[in-house]
Amino acid sequence: MGKVYLAQKKGKEEGQLYAIKVVQKTDMVHKNMVDQVLAERNALAMSQSPFVVHLFYSLQTSVSVYLVMEYMIGGDVKSLLHTLGFFDEGMARFYAAEAVLALEYLHRRHIVHRDLKPDNMLISHTGHVKLTDFGLSEVQHKHRRGSSHDDVFTLCHSGERPLAKSSPGTAPSASPLASTFHTPQDQRVPPPTRTPKSVRGRPLEGRILGTPDYLAPELLLRQQHGAAVDWWALGVCLYEFLTGLPPFSDTSPEAVFNNILSRDLQWPEGEEALSQVAQEAIEELLTPDPNTRPGSKEVRALPLFLGLTWDNLHEQTAPFVPRPDDATDTGYFEARNRMQQLKLSSFCS
Repeated sequence: MGKVYLAQKKGKEEGQLYAIKVVQKTDMVHKNMVDQVLAERNALAMSQSPFVVHLFYSLQTSVSVYLVMEYMIGGDVKSLLHTLGFFDEGMARFYAAEAVLALEYLHRRHIVHRDLKPDNMLISHTGHVKLTDFGLSEVQHKHRRGSSHDDVFTLCHSGERPLAKSSPGTAPSASPLASTFHTPQDQRVPPPTRTPKSVRGRPLEGRILGTPDYLAPELLLRQQHGAAVDWWALGVCLYEFLTGLPPFSDTSPEAVFNNILSRDLQWPEGEEALSQVAQEAIEELLTPDPNTRPGSKEVRALPLFLGLTWDNLHEQTAPFVPRPDDATDTGYFEARNRMQQLKLSSFCS
């Protein structure tokens, strides 16, 4: 929902870059998404975690709402995954662990993300992951009485002045995708061997945009739910990190629903098989009953994370560190953009 522009602030902080998400108010009303924009604004405004994208301002005009956030130059994890095919276990463990810390932070503040997926994990200039896109999140507290949808969009920092107009069309061309992805050791990553067909005989072509691959069973069944839905989604992400596609992927939303509710899990075999600790972690996270699904304490104790130093994870060297051409290079988002165009073309045809 909305468009995101790269912008630069003028004045004493000139040079600092921001990502500005612009949503038209008419779209918010016509698409019944006012509550989603409010949820995203509220969740981001409450967060001060190194694993959650920072919101600097929320602004509005008579026609638009603007969420001014930090610019994550490394793109999203989905783009990286699409380029590499799948992650090795160490890389998957690192990103999953950072997601664990982000979810712990949110859940302590009574925020349930409800839309955790690789697309919503952004990569910083140091290679660390931060969660974004809180449009489906739930902040479990009461809003002040008498507030309206229109008057909540105010500056997060009242002492700051609004941003000058950005120039959406002036960002430099992205560098070629093949030259933008590097590991710290500049290792070349071989083509993926865990192709979708080796995991599940269901083609990616023709998949409808927005299929509910990451939704927990209780959400599909419209049951009461809580933070456990995020741990289910983490299990889906971990499977996708290690194999290249979500575990319940299919060609229609109805088929995905059925796969999730029947917990139709298929595992790579032979040389492509996952390690026992990785498969065990996924099995635990994808526990159908939310009451017995592991929480943060149990997730940390999974053998997959044995030996991980949690306290300084955000200071450790990431498995992938972006190397942009310059501070305004948006090349790391190109894989995602091209992938979306391919899916849309396939759907429209």
